[in-house]
Amino acid sequence: MSVNQYKGTLVEIDCSVLGVYQGIIQTVNEDDQSVSISKASKNGKKLLYPDVVIAAADIADIRFLNQLSVSPILKERNHSNGNRSSPKTPKLEKESQKQRTRTFSSSLSTSRAHRDKECFGIDSDQVSLQEDFDFEKNLGLFNKEKVFAEINKTCDPNVVRLADSNIRKEKKYRHDENVLTNSDKIVQREEKRSVWFSVVPSGTKVPAVTRSARDKILQEATKLGISSDSLREAMSRDICSVILQQNNRNSVVFVLSPETLSGPMNISLCGITAARQLAGKVKKVYIMTNRTVRDDDVVFRSELELCEMAGVKIVDGSKMLDIPVDLVVGCTLHPYLDQCAKWPSTSVFLVDPPFYSANLANFVLFPLLPLLSSVPVENDAACKMYIGDLGIPAKLYEKVYVTAEGLYPQDGFVARIRRA
Repeated sequence: MSVNQYKGTLVEIDCSVLGVYQGIIQTVNEDDQSVSISKASKNGKKLLYPDVVIAAADIADIRFLNQLSVSPILKERNHSNGNRSSPKTPKLEKESQKQRTRTFSSSLSTSRAHRDKECFGIDSDQVSLQEDFDFEKNLGLFNKEKVFAEINKTCDPNVVRLADSNIRKEKKYRHDENVLTNSDKIVQREEKRSVWFSVVPSGTKVPAVTRSARDKILQEATKLGISSDSLREAMSRDICSVILQQNNRNSVVFVLSPETLSGPMNISLCGITAARQLAGKVKKVYIMTNRTVRDDDVVFRSELELCEMAGVKIVDGSKMLDIPVDLVVGCTLHPYLDQCAKWPSTSVFLVDPPFYSANLANFVLFPLLPLLSSVPVENDAACKMYIGDLGIPAKLYEKVYVTAEGLYPQDGFVARIRRA
C-alpha cells in the first residue's frame, strides 16, 4: 500500500515532548521524511495556522481515528456496499489500525535509511557511536599555517579581511587616542594641572590646591574652636606684613566690597581690619567702597567706624581717585585696579584673587596655601607671591595631604613662594 493512500485520513500523532497533534493527512514526503496535516490541533486546542509539517524523527506514535476517518479504505468499502456503512467489529478494527501503522512506519524508516546511506555512505544505525572521537589526533592532521597561506594567495590584496583588522599592533589604547592605522596618536586629554611652589629660602615644596580643599581646612579649624574673628585678625596681620616690607608705601588704598562673600573668610572684611591696623604706620590710608552697607552687617559697619576713628579716609567706590598713590590693595575686583596697573609708580597688591590676570598684580597673598585657579601657568617674574600663616594647627593641613612643617618662617607670618 502506497503512503499516498493515507491522504485524507484523520490521525493523532504523538510527538513526545512536543505534544500530541491531530489533523487530516495531506501529504507524506518520503524525501524530507515529513508528514503534512491540515486542520491541525495541538493537545486538543486549535492552532493559529491550520497546516502543520511534522518531521518523522519527532514522531513517537501514530494513531488512526477510524470512527472519524475518511480514508481511501473506508471510501472503497462504502462504495462496494452501495454506500451503506456496515459496522466493524472492535477486533477487526484494531488489527486494521495496527496494519496501517506498521505500513506507515515502515515506509518512513525505509526512506530514512536511504537518506542516511546517500549522505554518510552507510546507514546511521550501523555506525558505532560508542567510540570516543580523538580530537588530538585529528587536530595534528590540520596544518593551520598552510591553509591560511593558501587563503592569502587567493585573496585580493585590496580587500581588508576581518582577521587582519582584529590584529592589534599595540597592546592597549586610551580612550582619547587616535587608533587609526598609519597615523600618529593624538592625545587630547586635559590632565589636571599639578603646580608646585617652593618657599624662599627654605626650599620647602608647597602645592597649589583648589578653593574647596583650602576651605576644608578653614572649616575644620572653625569646628575646633578657632572663631572667624580670629582668622580675620590673622589674615589682616599677614596683609600688613606684606605692605610693611615695601619701600614705597606712603599712601595705600584698600579696594573692597561690603558684600558678604561665600566661604569661611570674608577677604573684604579682612582688608578693613588691615587698614585700621596700618593707620598708625602709613601716612595716608584710604578705603574705597560704597556706602550701601546693610543694616544687619554689624561687623562691617563697626569696622568702618573704627577705621574712621583711626584716621582712615573712606572714599566712594563709584568714583575713581584722581590722586597719585603708592600701593593699591585689591580685596575685590574693581576697574580702579586696571587703571592703577597702568601707572608705573603704583604697585597693585591682590589678596586671594579668584583668578590670575597677567600684567595686573605686583604682589599676591594667599591665606594658608596658593590657589590652583589663581596662579600663573608659567613662572611670572614680575609678580611676587606670598602665603600667610593663620595660626591653624599643622595637623589640619593633612586633610589635603600637605605637610605644614617649614611652610612659614620662624621670624614672621608670611612666606615668599616661587614656582618650583
